[in-house]
Amino acid sequence: MDLLELNKKADALRNSGREKETIKIYKELANEYGNAGDVANSGGALQMIGVCYKIAKDEKKFCGELI
Repeated sequence: MDLLELNKKADALRNSGREKETIKIYKELANEYGNAGDVANSGGALQMIGVCYKIAKDEKKFCGELI
């Protein structure tokens, strides 16, 4: 699955309330975009991880993962 399709899958999962699954995909996207040198999309995926944690009301876990 290419990155665009993976991003669409993550968006669909996020919109259906499946944050934990979505976070795993966004982490993969952040890494893949980062490895490709695409800082903008890597940052976008990281932002969406934060959005998912906020939706799940689990911001403390997100902040702990960043440290």
